[in-house]
Amino acid sequence: MFLCCSGGKDEHTKTIERELHNERKILRRQVKILLLGSGESGKSTFIKQMNIIHGAGEFTADEPHNTYLLIKNAISAMRVLLDARSKLNIPWEKVERQENVDKIMKFTVADLLKGIDYTTFADVAPVIQDFWEDAAVKQAYEQRNLFQIVRGTQTDNTEEHRICIVLQSDSCQYFFDHLSRIAMPNFHPTNKDILYCRKATRGICEHTFDINKIPFRFIDVGGQRSQRQKWFQCFTDITSILFMVASNEYDQVSYVPHFLVVPVNTKSIVNDTANSTMKITEKNIVLILEWS
Repeated sequence: MFLCCSGGKDEHTKTIERELHNERKILRRQVKILLLGSGESGKSTFIKQMNIIHGAGEFTADEPHNTYLLIKNAISAMRVLLDARSKLNIPWEKVERQENVDKIMKFTVADLLKGIDYTTFADVAPVIQDFWEDAAVKQAYEQRNLFQIVRGTQTDNTEEHRICIVLQSDSCQYFFDHLSRIAMPNFHPTNKDILYCRKATRGICEHTFDINKIPFRFIDVGGQRSQRQKWFQCFTDITSILFMVASNEYDQVSYVPHFLVVPVNTKSIVNDTANSTMKITEKNIVLILEWS
């Protein structure tokens, strides 16, 4: 008995080979950029801006999640401000506002992680707005570079430390200035709203954009020290390193998880990167001094 085999490749095999060839062609042209920098240096915001300019251009698909983040950021920021005002012993401009403190402080970290419903937020938004108009809260906000130190003496709750980042990024002022709009029942986050949202990056996130018909692949890594050991596995085939520094955080502290002044933490990241075992000496390194 004889077995007959087809001398030519079937169409399915040819299709697979064409796809593999096209993928290899794209990878050869792809510009692979690693984003480095301390927490809250602007890496994730940079990616959001790239998405607006070169990506989908909007975030409507994630609208419910982004609305949740806006609410969480606004309540979290006021909780920290009220707590800081108390610990810094700043007297109220209007003492009667003390009676409403529990309306904001009742929200626990667990509540914020689970999510605050819109009806509840609409009820407390006027209270947050009233607090923001008090000179004592404004004075506490002006001393926000101290907040993580103040809270660090009282608690080891890592989620509360992350909440402090919202204040240090200056984004909370934006939330408070737009509270009435955010609290409206028909509210839809704008691109600008989402740019001001803050959420700690955990793990490694990759984003691809076509810029002038050239594929760019950006790799965003967690800025906290606990994530740093994961950076080095990303250096393979990296075209450039984009190192971001928040210039306005020269006097602020970061949670890494121990407290470090931001410039000291940034220097530590630079040293770890330069002294890594990966071959980065031939990579292009671009420094971006960001100001928010």
